[in-house]
Parts: sequence; C-alpha cells; structure tokens
Amino acid sequence: MKRTRLIIAFLGLISLAPLALAKHQGVSWGAGGLTYRPDNYSTFVLSGYAQLEATKFSRNDFGLKNEIFLHSLEYDIFATFGQDLHFDLSGDWMKPLKVETAYVEYDGWKNIIFQVGQIFPNFGLNNTDSTGQLNYVEFNLPSNTFATDYYLGSTFLIHNKQLSAFFSAFGPRIAVNYDGRYPFGALTREIWSPIHNEHQTFETGISLWYQKPDGSNTSGWGTVPEVDSRDMTSLADTGTILNTRNSLTYDLEIAYQLGPFYVASEYMSDRVSRLKNNPNLTFSGAYISTSVFLTGEHHPYQYPEGDFLAVSKIKHSFGAFELAARLSRLNLNSHDIRGGREKNMTLGVNWYFSQHIKLLLNYIDIWFRSGTTHKNKRINTYAAQLEYLT
Repeated sequence: MKRTRLIIAFLGLISLAPLALAKHQGVSWGAGGLTYRPDNYSTFVLSGYAQLEATKFSRNDFGLKNEIFLHSLEYDIFATFGQDLHFDLSGDWMKPLKVETAYVEYDGWKNIIFQVGQIFPNFGLNNTDSTGQLNYVEFNLPSNTFATDYYLGSTFLIHNKQLSAFFSAFGPRIAVNYDGRYPFGALTREIWSPIHNEHQTFETGISLWYQKPDGSNTSGWGTVPEVDSRDMTSLADTGTILNTRNSLTYDLEIAYQLGPFYVASEYMSDRVSRLKNNPNLTFSGAYISTSVFLTGEHHPYQYPEGDFLAVSKIKHSFGAFELAARLSRLNLNSHDIRGGREKNMTLGVNWYFSQHIKLLLNYIDIWFRSGTTHKNKRINTYAAQLEYLT
C-alpha cells in the first residue's frame, strides 16, 4: 500500500507539475522534462520514466505466474552551470539502491568530456542504452549478463568526427558492503562511425572491461530471459565462482541504419582467471536485432556517445509504428562451471503514441538447456509494456 501511494504521488508529480508551475517565472515544460532557469548561468531539468508491464506464459516449464506489475519508476535531475559544467543524479524507486548515477561532468575542453562520481561506464552498444531507449521489453541475453553496473570512478571521452574513445577507471558502488578490499575495474570502448546523419548511420567498435573482485575473490554471471516478472529467476546462471583472480570481458559491435531500417549485432566473451590451480573459464554470447518503422521514423544516433535513441520526431497524429525481431544466445558452461545454455527469439510490434508514451508488444520464445541435468526447458511468453517518459 505504501509503495502504491508512492507510485501514484510520483506519477501525479511528473504529470501535473508542469500545469502547476506553468506560470512560474523561469519554468518551462518540454520534451526533455520540467526545466527551471533561475538565471542566465544555471539550468535544472527534472525528468522521469515509468514502465508498466504485463506478462502471460503460454508454455511454462518453470511455473511462472501471469501478472501485471510496475517494472521501473525512474527519476533524473540534470543541472547545468554556465556552458561546460553539469551534474546528474538519477535512480529507480523500484530497485533497492535508489541512487544509480551521481556525477559531475565537464565538457569545456575541445573534443574531450570528463565525468567523475558514481558513473555508468560505457561498454558496448545495447548496454549503453537506457531503459527508455529500448525497442524491446528487456535487454538481450549477453548484454544483460555481461553488463557493467554503476560504480564510483571517472571516465574520459575523447573524439573527433569519426572516432570516439572512452577510458574509465572505477571502484565500489555507493551504499554497497564489500568483503575486505574494494573491487577495481578499468574499461575502454572505441567506436568508428564514418557516417552518422539523419538519413544513414554506420558504426562499429570494440570494448574491453577488466574487473578485479573484492576480498571475497568471487564472481558470477547470470540473467533473466528477455522478459522479466517479479518471480522470474535467472535460467542461465553460473552461481558463485570461487577463487576468482580477475575477469576480462570484450565486446564487438556493429550497427547500420538506413532511413527507417535498422540492424545491429554484438558478440561478447568473458574470460575468468582463477586462483589455486583452478582452470580458467570462458563464457560467451551474441545477438542480432533488426527493426523497421512502418511510418518512416528512425532511431536517432548520438555521436560521440555511441547509442541510438528511442524515436525521431513522430510524423503522424496517430503516432509511429515499428516492427522488430531479435535472436540471442548465451553459453555459461565452462570446465567445472555449468551455468547452462540459453537461446531467445523475440518478435515485437511497437506503437509510439507520442515522444513521451509508447506501447511495446513482444512474443518471446525461450529455450534453456541445463548445464548439470542436460534437460531442455521451454517458455513461450507474451509481454506488453507501457512506458511514460518525460
């Protein structure tokens, strides 16, 4: 009941605040959210994101329940001081850790952007997207499995007209307890994009992520399928891997967009180095995704950040329609670790009512083979997701 009241209050705030503050000097409401400019030096922007999801399982070897639930309830406060100094604070009220990003950004140098604080290191193409940028109800299998998280650290972005390079170093997370020493990580992502305009985009790149665990010397990989619910558990999952010295994950990415047509693919592999003469491990995954806007829109490409946004300016009063299809695979079996194999096929129809509201309808065929019992299991799922983005 308390959470329900919080959700209603949050949605009411982001929906009615523009009306209540419309006449306040310096306050405006636009596509980016609620903007407040107290003077010519500073700007504050409040935005939010809500995601309501419904799932129905037609073939269900795991006994999962059909349900309707609130998946995400995010907030973002972005401040600009002068032209070059920025601050960002964001989080999700539906997650235990309410604060996700909390960093300062400086972009006053030519072709260089610097961030410090609790950051989200830039790794791969799909992993860089925020939830509201996805054109499926869930991230693909390998991106969800090998995704970076939010860490205290810093990152540099160096770029020119075609090349973009990220360099990050990071340690622990805010409000997380660790065993002994803090974890440490370093990451780089290099992108080559010779074409990126309103009509056509091509980009390819590579990411490398080195991670050393905390004093427990443990690691682990796993993910839910390409649909989520409150009682969904990871199917492919290594469990806790003991005696971990470090891990090195790499990602190869490529994407091409021509008008309303879009195709992208990534291959990811993780190598876990272990202590006490335990064999080293290798896990991997890949996906290919394609989509087309039937109404002529496209996914705008952000350069030098290297990610695709949800939708360009909608051309019709009835909104925009998109068809999407994706194939993913994941292998978490290696030596004595038997996390299993999984394949997902997702078909989607998306209706963008406006720049703020969209409805995603997905059919997901999930195939899982246990690494210990070698038994195959299937889940056929229908999922609907309604999203509101300020």
